[in-house]
Amino acid sequence: RKTTLYQYGLYYDPDNHMTEKTANCGMLYVIRLCDNSLFLMDGGFLLQWNEEAMEGLWQFLRRITDTPEDGTVRISCWYFTHTHADHIDGCVKLLNRHHDQIALERLMFNFPLYSALGGYEPSAYYVREQMGKWYPGVRYLKLHTGQKFTLADMELEVYYTQEDAVLPEAITRFPMRDGNCMSSILKLTVGGK
Repeated sequence: RKTTLYQYGLYYDPDNHMTEKTANCGMLYVIRLCDNSLFLMDGGFLLQWNEEAMEGLWQFLRRITDTPEDGTVRISCWYFTHTHADHIDGCVKLLNRHHDQIALERLMFNFPLYSALGGYEPSAYYVREQMGKWYPGVRYLKLHTGQKFTLADMELEVYYTQEDAVLPEAITRFPMRDGNCMSSILKLTVGGK
């Protein structure tokens, strides 16, 4: 199999509004690796995951991995860029229903301390807690700038984490405006690209 990147389509409000019932943000990328495992990046916003959308994603993951109805989808790593709910919340809905049909091997992120966020964005910590209950043996990789990993045929290099934003020399160059500044940035390389 060839490693393939998918940007999974999420619901966005057609008028670009963010309301109690609509979303204008959120992200989910799916990479099927050459060993037929998946590398997932973020999970979308809860408002983007009604029943039809959640089941659509589940069927998509099964289809691209050729996993039969009674089979298990293998996620070699679920990577979260940062703590904003539009990048994290949606995965809980999928896992709440299908965690027993998913083999989750690794979680990868670098979130700031909850206290550093002033109590903002508790969903990231809820997700981590839930994944620990569903997958007590999951490996957690806390990202740090300069680290390098390999998953199947994909090389990952950590370029930036929220820790870099609080270094004295970085504060003037990269002022912290919001939680997006606390994102982890990876370079993904497959086949030299």
